[in-house]
Amino acid sequence: MMLTRLTTVAALEFASPWMLGWLAAAALPWLINLWSRRRHVETSWAAVELLLAAVRQRSRRVRLRELLLLALRTSILLLVALAAARPVWRQSAGANVQDERTHHVIVLDRSFSMATQRDGVSRFARAQAAARQIVSNARAGDAFSIIAWEEAADNLLGRPTFDPASVLAAIDSLEPVGTVARLDAAARAVNAAVSDAKERFPGLERAQVAFVSDLGLNTWSAALQQSNDDPNERVLPTGARIESVDDGVRDNIAITDLRTEPPLPVLDEPLTVVVELQSYGAGGSASASVELLLNGSRVGQRPATFSESGDATVRFDVRLVEPGGHVFEARLDEGVDALAADNRRWLSTEATPGARVLCVADAAGDADDIARALNPRFKEAAAGSAIAADVIATAGLARTDVAGYDAVFLSNVAELLPREQRLLKRYVSEGGALAIVLGDRTKPDEFNSWMQADPRLSPVEIANEPVSGEVRLDPLEYRHPIVQPFAGRSRSGLLGAGVSKYYPLRIAGQDGAAVALAFTSGDPAIVVNEFGRGRVAVMATDPSLSTASEPWSTLALNPAFVPLVRELFAHLTADRRTSQLNYLAGEKVAKLSPAQSRQQGVYELEGESIAVNVDPSESDLTAINASDLERSAAAPEAASATGAVQFRAITPLASQLLFAAAALMVIELTTAWLLGRGWA
Repeated sequence: MMLTRLTTVAALEFASPWMLGWLAAAALPWLINLWSRRRHVETSWAAVELLLAAVRQRSRRVRLRELLLLALRTSILLLVALAAARPVWRQSAGANVQDERTHHVIVLDRSFSMATQRDGVSRFARAQAAARQIVSNARAGDAFSIIAWEEAADNLLGRPTFDPASVLAAIDSLEPVGTVARLDAAARAVNAAVSDAKERFPGLERAQVAFVSDLGLNTWSAALQQSNDDPNERVLPTGARIESVDDGVRDNIAITDLRTEPPLPVLDEPLTVVVELQSYGAGGSASASVELLLNGSRVGQRPATFSESGDATVRFDVRLVEPGGHVFEARLDEGVDALAADNRRWLSTEATPGARVLCVADAAGDADDIARALNPRFKEAAAGSAIAADVIATAGLARTDVAGYDAVFLSNVAELLPREQRLLKRYVSEGGALAIVLGDRTKPDEFNSWMQADPRLSPVEIANEPVSGEVRLDPLEYRHPIVQPFAGRSRSGLLGAGVSKYYPLRIAGQDGAAVALAFTSGDPAIVVNEFGRGRVAVMATDPSLSTASEPWSTLALNPAFVPLVRELFAHLTADRRTSQLNYLAGEKVAKLSPAQSRQQGVYELEGESIAVNVDPSESDLTAINASDLERSAAAPEAASATGAVQFRAITPLASQLLFAAAALMVIELTTAWLLGRGWA
């Protein structure tokens, strides 16, 4: 029979070492006793020698009894002070961890791709079965934490539990939601659960993290790029276990967008509802038809033709005849694919008599061309047009209620007073649209000073002087929504508009800024930026023909001018009426509960219809290989070097010390009582 020798190492640690300062209190009685001893000079006296001999023996016994009581009382103080310091006795051994109790952290993916079904069984049902198996395989005395993971990551039980029945009940209570899964949220929740377990239960030194997921590429790609060298860059915990429930399903058709053209529906005006689709896996060979409903009533159904890249667009022509809120719903045929969550999409919108635009200029006529492009009869109070355009002088801006307008155009304005700047900044942050058209009256220093006061409003900086030369417009391959309608329409005139003077624009590193249109010289012509709930656009040249000097361009005479201004207006104002009515699952919605905001659908609240849709980024069912993820989660070599001490037993000593102090108190009282009787 072979015997294995274990080399045992022990260490004493204190969780609250500052409490050891109270040990000094135990020394005070001894110091007082030594300080108070009588100092006297002995003088021999024969008469009392006989008496001293009689009492000397009794005095020694009394002093020993006093020292005994003093030792008991100071020992009580010592034990209480040590217990307050929370000492822990750690005993370690080699690689033998069989006796360790384990804290199992189970991270259960419940994003909407987990609702994918194969043979009548969803991925989430398989994930629940895998999680239950982890609980069943655990040893007696192990602890568990269950983290429900999607856009956020919630620790369902709040703290580690040693009751497998409650863990299984928590697993069975879960269901998929309509959000995507964020790996960084799961990493934060895991770290918090492990830290909390070590704090509450020092004996749970070993933690085993298990992710149960379908390993979707959209979620897990960040884990393959993490660095094992820097712990701060890790999004997948070291040594994490990966349980894949990927069923191999890759073909999926998703409705990725539902919108109206124009974005702001106008009563009794033609309206086009655009449905965008994407086929994953099957590509152009996919087949589906789209049904459109308006307020629950069927509008029509049309087939979708997919390109080789897998995208398709279906359009429906409708007309809204009743004012107020309306809800469009686009949906695919039932059973068209294995994932039903992205086969429906809603759009909540509001039909109005028309939009209002405020055009501001320093000189009379400078804003007329912009106003005329929005409404050819703007001087007749918007008769016959869906857009009402009001023109005012810059001096009247501070007295105007800009909140009542869908957009504000500043046409060749030299400068604004601080009060006017604050007014427009607040207007944009609350959802307004601001377009700034530069011209010969513009003062670059004043403009740059305004923008630099808060670069979030617009990161654009203009040059000190305009440049001259014959350039034309460059649509940048028609990538931006403002110029997309001009794609394939060479006769629209957009490419033929001549520009003789403009201000060079520089974008100072703002992620939200985008160049919608450029000049053939390479300089930006229109820059759009997001600020708060609104948008700001800067146009580098003045299209107006009514200027104090030579016109800067022939854009106002070009047939593309009117549609360009209207597309700019539509893009800037598109979100103002709809941003409070349409959300992606997982976004915070003030009027909805957290549970409602995580599930797709339409919610009727306070006379408004709020639509919640899934984020189609998770509709791509491509999965990552589990072995690649486990290699990414492996600990660095330095952390697994041989010879490292692994703790096997951890014993808190605070309770034992308090028990000993209580026992000494009983002994001290008994001793004092017995000695008191003896003295009596």
